[in-house]
Amino acid sequence: MYGFGPPLVICPYFFESFDGDDPFSDFMAALTVGRRVIRYDHRGVGLSQREGAEISIRALDRDLGAVVRAAGLERFDLIGWIVGGLAAMSYAALHPVQVDHLVLYTSFVTGTEVMPRAALNGLAALSRTNWQMASQTLVDMSGRATDPDLNLRQAEILRSGSPERRSLRF
Repeated sequence: MYGFGPPLVICPYFFESFDGDDPFSDFMAALTVGRRVIRYDHRGVGLSQREGAEISIRALDRDLGAVVRAAGLERFDLIGWIVGGLAAMSYAALHPVQVDHLVLYTSFVTGTEVMPRAALNGLAALSRTNWQMASQTLVDMSGRATDPDLNLRQAEILRSGSPERRSLRF
C-alpha cells in the first residue's frame, strides 16, 4: 500500500512482481498523490505462492477479493491493464456495489484479441522450452523503450519474479 486517501486497487499487469526493481515506480508514485494505492503480486509469482498456482479467472477473482477484504475496503476504484484487465472486468461485474470506477488500459478478454491462435501457441511453446528467450520476447512485444536497457531490465524482473512458465497457456 502506498499513499493516503480514497483507495485505488491495481490488478497485476502481467506475471511480474513489484517487490523489487519496478520499472513503473514513477507512474505508481504519481498515482499515490491523494490516494491510497493497493497492489499485489499476480498469482504464482513474486511473493505469492508459486507451486500449484491455479491460473484461472475464478482464481484471479478470489485473489482480488482476498486483497480487498484484507485491506478492509468497502468501495474503491479499480485499474486493470494488460493481463490484469480481465480480473478487473470480472471483479467489477461480479461486485458492482464495491467498484466505484473501473479503468482499463490495453486490456483484453482472450489472447486471440491480441494475436492469432497460432502465434499464441508458438509463444506458449517458447515459454515452456526457453523461458529466458520467451520472457525477453514478452517484454519486447510491449514496445521498445527509449532507454536501451529498460527492456533488458524488465525481462530480468519478469524472470526473477516468476517461475519458468512451462505450463503457460493462452
